[in-house]
Amino acid sequence: MNNETYGLTKGQASPTSQLGFEGNVEPPFHSILTALSIPAPNFIARSFSGDPKGMTAILTEALRFNQEGRGFAFVEDLSPCVTYNDTYKLWREKVVDVATLPGYDPSDRKVMFRLCLEATESGRIPIGVMHRPKVSGRDGLEVKLLADGPGPVRSDIGLETNLAAYQKLLAGLA
Repeated sequence: MNNETYGLTKGQASPTSQLGFEGNVEPPFHSILTALSIPAPNFIARSFSGDPKGMTAILTEALRFNQEGRGFAFVEDLSPCVTYNDTYKLWREKVVDVATLPGYDPSDRKVMFRLCLEATESGRIPIGVMHRPKVSGRDGLEVKLLADGPGPVRSDIGLETNLAAYQKLLAGLA
């Protein structure tokens, strides 16, 4: 969730705040460009809470990508702070679905980095799927580290499966 502010601390500037907001003097941190710079078979996207259908589609695809064991899924959701930094109207005017940009190819990191950078530099806010690897993603970190079976990332943390262990843990705290 990115609202470009620390809303719980009464609207302080955050690392993603725009220049000038509450005295911010640094350009905003761009998580999508950072994620695109990591050479891994990961899923990268940005959604906007002002577009609930688009946001739901992106979150569904990201969860499916991860559940299929294809790798890490990163989604940044732009969700304005309606109390301290209400940018809904401004963002609605500025968002652009990267899939509509000429040359869109979510399997090509370099192309997507360029498209996102160009959109940002022109005052637009790129949203949508920024990276979707063509390959199965079986070279992801999770597969390499957990190749011999379930590990902490893939363990079932449900209550029924772990009730005895939870009870033992809680008994030790008493």
